[in-house]
Amino acid sequence: MNPSADTPPGVVVPAGRLSARLHPDLQLRSSGFPAARLLPRPGPQAAAATHAVRAAEQDLTARQDAFRERVFPALKEAFPGLERAQRTAVVRSSRIVAHGRPLPEGTAALFATLGHAPWARGWEESVGRLADTVRAAQHSYLETAEEVYSQVRTRVAEPRVHQAIAQSSGGFAERLFRPDGPVLDPRRLRGKDRGDLMTAHRYLRRFAARCETVSYFGPSCFAALDPAAPDAVSYGPPRPERTSVDASAWLLRDLAARHAPRGGDQQVSRDPLWRRESDALVRTADGRTLALSPDAVRLWDALGGDWTTLRELARTAGLQAAGLRAALPSLTPALRRGPLVPSTERHALRALAAALPEAPAVHTLLQRLEETADAPWPEREKILAGADAELTAAGLDTRRNAGEHYGDRSFWHEERSGPHSEGVRFGAPTVDALTRAVGPLLEPLYLAALLSRADARAEVRRAFGGRPVPLARAATADLPGDRPRYEALRAALIALVRATPAGPDGAVRLTSQQVDAVCAPFWATLTAPDTIPSAALPGLDLLAAGPSPAEAVWVLGEVHDDSSSIVGGSSTRVHCDPEGLYADFCAAVARLADPHTMAGVVSRRRSMHITPELPGLAIELSGLSTKPRTSVVPVADVTVSADGSAVDTAAGRRWLYPGDLASTLHRAVALPAVVPIDLTGPDGSPRVLIDGVVVERASWKLPAPGASGPGYPHWSAWQRLRAERGLPRRVFVRHQAETKPVFVDLDDPVAVDDLARLGPGELRLSECLPGPDDLWWNPDGGHQVAELRIACLIDHTTAEGAAS
Repeated sequence: MNPSADTPPGVVVPAGRLSARLHPDLQLRSSGFPAARLLPRPGPQAAAATHAVRAAEQDLTARQDAFRERVFPALKEAFPGLERAQRTAVVRSSRIVAHGRPLPEGTAALFATLGHAPWARGWEESVGRLADTVRAAQHSYLETAEEVYSQVRTRVAEPRVHQAIAQSSGGFAERLFRPDGPVLDPRRLRGKDRGDLMTAHRYLRRFAARCETVSYFGPSCFAALDPAAPDAVSYGPPRPERTSVDASAWLLRDLAARHAPRGGDQQVSRDPLWRRESDALVRTADGRTLALSPDAVRLWDALGGDWTTLRELARTAGLQAAGLRAALPSLTPALRRGPLVPSTERHALRALAAALPEAPAVHTLLQRLEETADAPWPEREKILAGADAELTAAGLDTRRNAGEHYGDRSFWHEERSGPHSEGVRFGAPTVDALTRAVGPLLEPLYLAALLSRADARAEVRRAFGGRPVPLARAATADLPGDRPRYEALRAALIALVRATPAGPDGAVRLTSQQVDAVCAPFWATLTAPDTIPSAALPGLDLLAAGPSPAEAVWVLGEVHDDSSSIVGGSSTRVHCDPEGLYADFCAAVARLADPHTMAGVVSRRRSMHITPELPGLAIELSGLSTKPRTSVVPVADVTVSADGSAVDTAAGRRWLYPGDLASTLHRAVALPAVVPIDLTGPDGSPRVLIDGVVVERASWKLPAPGASGPGYPHWSAWQRLRAERGLPRRVFVRHQAETKPVFVDLDDPVAVDDLARLGPGELRLSECLPGPDDLWWNPDGGHQVAELRIACLIDHTTAEGAAS
C-alpha cells in the first residue's frame, strides 16, 4: 500500500474536496535506447545556410520596396526627357525588379545617368548575393543530408536497433539489411534504397524520442513509489531480462477456427447478444428474431450461461442425435463456438493450447514462441522464420500489414522487461515532487469529466425519451457527442490563457487560484446526482524535464480514463508476480468504488493490448470473461436506466468502469472519464503551466508547406515556415490523416524531407519537451526519454465530509 496515501494530494472545491492517491506500483516507460547515441546529429551548416538565404531575401525585398516607393516614381517623372527605348527599359525594369532578376547592363547604366547609381549597384550586389547564398544553401543541404544518411547507416547496424526494426516490420528489415542493400553496401544506392534509408531514419527518431514500448520492443520497467526512501531515485542492481512471446489476436482466432473440435465435441455457448422471449430469440442490439421449435427452446434453456459440447447439450436437453440435428440450425446465429480465449488472458496462446490438447499445430507454435523468448538475437530470428514457414505451409497468414492494430501486424509479439524492472524506487524527494505536480491538475481535469458525463446523460435521456433501453441497442445508437458544459469550461480556460501575458520564453504561467476562479461557476451547474458515482481511476503519463525527477519541471504527457492496464495489462507478463501486482490494485479500487455497484463490459480482444477486468460484475458483449459465471451476465440482460446515468441488471443498478465503451453512452453510465483538456485554439497554443506544471506544450496548427516531394525546395519551405512561426528546433509533427506524431529535428534535412510523404493537409506541431538534452533517466550510461505511468485514484467528498 502506498505510504503516501495517508496524506494524498487534494484540493478544496466548491462542492467539497478532491483527493488523489497515487498507486505505489507504476511503470517507467522508455524506448530503451539512449537518445544521444541513436538520434542523428546534423551539423548546423544547412540550417544556417538557409537562414543566410532568408537574410539575403529580406535585403532584396528591402531594395524592391525602395525601388517601388522611391526610385521608380522618380524615373517616371523623368519620362518626358527620355528616348522611347529608354522609357521601355524603365518600364521593363519594374517587372525585372519584381521578379528579383539582375538589370540588363544598359538599364543599369541608364539608372546611373539618372542619378540612381547607388540603388542600381546595391541591387546588383543583392541579386548576386542571393544567388550565391542559394547555391551555398543547396550545397550545404546536400552535404548535410549525406552526413545524416551516413550516421543512419551506422546507427541502424547496431544489433539491438536491427532487432527492433525487424520486430516492428520484418519485411522492411529484410530489404534494409540485405547484403547488397543500403546499409551493408552503401556504395550502390539503387531504386528505393534512399527511401529505405529515410524510413530507417524515421525508426531511429521513433526509437529515441518516443516514450513508448516501440513496436513492443522497448522494455517494460516496473517501479515503485517509496516515501520512506531518502533518494530521489534508486536503480538497484541489474537483473536478467524477461521476455514473453505470444501469438497475435488474429492468428489466435484463425487457429481456434481451424482446430476447433467438430461434431459432438464442438463447444458452444449462448451469444450474449441474444435472449429468449417465449418461443423466439431476440437479438437485443437490433431486434432481430429467431423462431424456435420446442426442441430448440429446450436446447437454449439447457445451455444456461456455460460452455458445453453439443453431445453434452443434447444429453442435458433430453434429445437424441436426430432431434439435435433438427433443432440446432434455428439456434446457430445465436451461438458462440469455442474455444474462445478469454479477452483478458495474458498468455493467450498457452490458454488456447490448453483448450485444444489434440491440436499439434497449436502446441508446436507455442513451443516455437517459447524457444524464441529464451533465445538471444539473432538466433531467435531463425526460430521465428521457421515458425513463419510452418504457418505459411499450413495455409495461415503470418502478416497482416493493414492490421487491426499496429502492434499485431506480424503473427507474434513480445513483452520484454528492462534490466532494472522491479528494482527502481522513487523516494521521498520524487514522491513530494509528484504530489505537488498532481495537485494543480485535479480540479480542472475532474470537473471537466463531471461536466462531460452530465452532458452525456442529458444526450442519452433525450435520445431515448427517458425510457430504459437495452444496453446492446444503446451501444450501437448514433448518439450526438455534444458537450455544451464541457466546451464552455474549455473555452473559459482558453480565454484565461489568452488573457494572461506570456513570459519572455513565450510560456503562459497560471496559478491554481486563477484556475479555481474559472472553475467555480461550473460547479454550480452540477446537481448532486451529476456527481454520483464520484470515484475516478485515470492513468497519468508524467515526464520530468531536468537532471533529476525531484528537481525537474513536470510535464503532463497524457491522461487515460482507465489506469488498470498499467498494472494489469499485457506488459505484466514479464513481472515476477503479475497476479499479486494486479490484486493489490484491485483492492485499492474496491476501497474507492464498491464492487457491488460496479460492472465492466467484456469485448472481444482485438490486439495484444488487454484491458483487465476490475472488481464487480462482468457484462459479456463480444468477449469471454475469466470471472465465475455467477459474476457474469450477458449484455442482452442489461438495460440503460431511464435517467441515462447507469445500467440495470438482475443484480441491481451498476456503473461501468471507464474505457469499456468509447462513446457518449460510455461517458453517461460510467465513472467520470478523466482525460486531457485540449487548450489549443485555431492556431495552436503557447506552453501553459499551472503552478509550474506544464499542462499544455506549445503547439502550432498550420497547413503543410506547398513544396511537393523531398528536395531543397521542400527543405527551404520548411525553414521559411520555421522562421515565420518561430518554431523550435525539435518538434513532433502530426498530419491530419495520421494517428501518431513523428519527431522531427528541423536542422536535419533528411527528417524534414521525410515530411514530404505526408502530402498536403493540416499539420499540428508540438514542442519536444523534454528534449534530448533535458533527460534524467540514465540507467546504462546513456540518457533516455522516459515517462512515469501512474494510476491516480481520485475521490470526491462533499462539503459535509460524506462520500458523494
